[in-house]
Amino acid sequence: MKSSMATPVTVSDITENPHKYQFKQINDMTGQSILNSFDAVFISNSVAFNGGLNVLKDSIYHETINKDMRYNINIIKTAKKNENNKELKKLVKLFHSKEIQEYVGKKFDHKKVEVKKQVSYLK
Repeated sequence: MKSSMATPVTVSDITENPHKYQFKQINDMTGQSILNSFDAVFISNSVAFNGGLNVLKDSIYHETINKDMRYNINIIKTAKKNENNKELKKLVKLFHSKEIQEYVGKKFDHKKVEVKKQVSYLK
């Protein structure tokens, strides 16, 4: 399957299908409501969470954290002129603190996974 950040992936992007699976393009937001109508449904983490699913427990497959998922990771970014701002650096440090990660874990039932990678890793 080919993919590009600028262009959403569609069923027409499937380049090989040796098992002859049948695919139907859906709106990601409907994934939870039509789950029982199909053999499998691809649902993004945020939509699954909002639908009451735990991506780490309820999925039959979920992606590992690597360069291929770089378009699905939230990042903290600032303008070049602010890259040495002490307050912003403090914010990033707090975001990765044990207390905040425990809070995020409890708030989101451990469905969100912390990614501690430099942006260069994701290029």
